[in-house]
Amino acid sequence: IVTTKAKAKALKMYIEPLVTKARRGNEMPAPTLVYHLPDRCVCE
Repeated sequence: IVTTKAKAKALKMYIEPLVTKARRGNEMPAPTLVYHLPDRCVCE
């Protein structure tokens, strides 16, 4: 069983590098990244 805390940590580790890239202009803007997450159920 994956706890919510573990999911949040994994999600943060997945998003942060992408957001960092986005701030450098190498990727799509950060808000757009949310729609491309592999696991959309982390909010549950």
